[in-house]
Amino acid sequence: MTTPDERPDTDVTHSLDEPPAERRRLIWRPPALGALFVGFIFWLESLRPTLLPHPPLSQGVVGGLCLLIGYGIGGLAIHAVVLIARRLGWSGASPAVRRGARWAFLVAGIIGVVGGSVIWLLWQNDQRIEVSMPHISWTEVPVMLLVTALVVVIIGIIARLIAAGVGWLDRLLSRHLPRPVAHVIMVVVVAFVAIGLGNKLVVDAFLGRASAAFEAGDSTTEPGAHQPTSSDISGGPGSLVAWSTLGLQGRNWVSRTSTPAELQAFAGPNVPVMQPIRSYAGLASASNVDARAKLAVEDLARAGGFKRKVLVVATATGSGWINPITSSAFEYEWHGDTAMVSMQYSYLPSWIAFLTDRDTAAQAGTALNRAVYAEWSALPAGERPKLILFGESLGSLGSEDTYLGATAAGSVDDATAHADGILWVGPTTTNPIWHQVTAARNPGSPVWRPTYGDGSQVVFANSPGELPTAASGRSRIVYLQHPSDPVTWWSTSAIYWPPAWISEHPHGSDIPSSVSWFPIVTFLQTTGDLMEGFSTPAGHGHNYNDAWAQAVNSVATPAGWTAADTARLSAAMVALHGLGAN
Repeated sequence: MTTPDERPDTDVTHSLDEPPAERRRLIWRPPALGALFVGFIFWLESLRPTLLPHPPLSQGVVGGLCLLIGYGIGGLAIHAVVLIARRLGWSGASPAVRRGARWAFLVAGIIGVVGGSVIWLLWQNDQRIEVSMPHISWTEVPVMLLVTALVVVIIGIIARLIAAGVGWLDRLLSRHLPRPVAHVIMVVVVAFVAIGLGNKLVVDAFLGRASAAFEAGDSTTEPGAHQPTSSDISGGPGSLVAWSTLGLQGRNWVSRTSTPAELQAFAGPNVPVMQPIRSYAGLASASNVDARAKLAVEDLARAGGFKRKVLVVATATGSGWINPITSSAFEYEWHGDTAMVSMQYSYLPSWIAFLTDRDTAAQAGTALNRAVYAEWSALPAGERPKLILFGESLGSLGSEDTYLGATAAGSVDDATAHADGILWVGPTTTNPIWHQVTAARNPGSPVWRPTYGDGSQVVFANSPGELPTAASGRSRIVYLQHPSDPVTWWSTSAIYWPPAWISEHPHGSDIPSSVSWFPIVTFLQTTGDLMEGFSTPAGHGHNYNDAWAQAVNSVATPAGWTAADTARLSAAMVALHGLGAN
């Protein structure tokens, strides 16, 4: 028999036959030392920088989850080692050794927490310099540690309660069945319940509630969004699409169409301007994705969209949002001789749709692109407007899927054959053509700014200064992506494999040299980056607000347009959309 002090230091080595009082004590007993050591290593690794700085709340959640996962992995590993050692005749460490180890770990833990907190603060502020964010002070450290502790305590207690329930089930089955059979049944039951609950209570319930909540919001109209008075805009007089069916983001977008007065002020008194056309169909506008695409194109044709100089097919993000700055920039650059068409395919915001429902974006993008191209290609070649494809974030994924082929060359050729210019901004990690082209990049070019072929068909840029002017007489794809954009670089493969943006050198221009990969931890860190990517200053993360004038100019440039005009357009977008803070 062994004394309590001689029991192996792990949560999972206790006999199934312990009395009820002892089993209850296991739920509340101190954490196992060896497992806690592994968890502590995971926590220290979570303090390293990744794509973007983590504020105390985000770091606390990520760090707490990393500690708990490391603790679980450590407990299982130590349990396996103990079982093997017992079979080899090892009776366990002496009480004196165990007490010494506890004191050593306590001292090392205090030093590690203090040292790790100091290093985290230094790393955070170094990274904040890279992405033009203000420093944080030492007062943020206690907040980070407190949030970490709360996450560990709350989730840890829940995990032990679940473990106690599983143990009870195993013991109950073992009383009536051979133990091997009982173990197999218990594993099957636990797996079935976990998967069922995960799908029904977590995924389905979350998506159901989220969709219902955002659907309710979709019927509202934001202050300042007013029904158009121009027949050139969906929801206005004579439109085939009712204002009430456009959805929240659709109403926002059409109501912000540039006015002739705004365009005249930018172009000058002697330059003719036109009322731009914007066509849009919401989820409530038609019964399915193909019907919505058909309706949006019919309303576009009704307004004369196929008679303008430039026609932009803008694939929306999850909730139907289209970047208002991009839209204004196209209209200002071409003095209103433009038409834009889009449609809604979800009630969910992009970050939820990106994680749970990317197929819907692809279906919507394909339906809209094909419907527009069918009408556009039927026109005489000399009477067609310049056709531009645009997609940002999840919208770029939807836009790409239409032209996906078996190889990068096939996909690129197909896409450029169906448009006069293509602008894909902040591509997601699951964009199919982006993946193909990045994988087929020229040797030596970094993953964060690859070069493909001779550069005539595909151009990658990380900043406004790297964006070219539109190629005369030849279609091409322009990708605008930041090295620090988590939407582009987040991937579940980071759980078990170093991502290229870390393993390849040199790192991206706003990525710290101190980044490194650690299994599981890096994935959780970049998941935290996803939550932070929309709040960074322009030029970093998922914020491209400093580049829209150059971006639209890279795929469609009017005759006689100069670099000075681009600078003037950029200043106009800053003033119009309040981008001065960026």
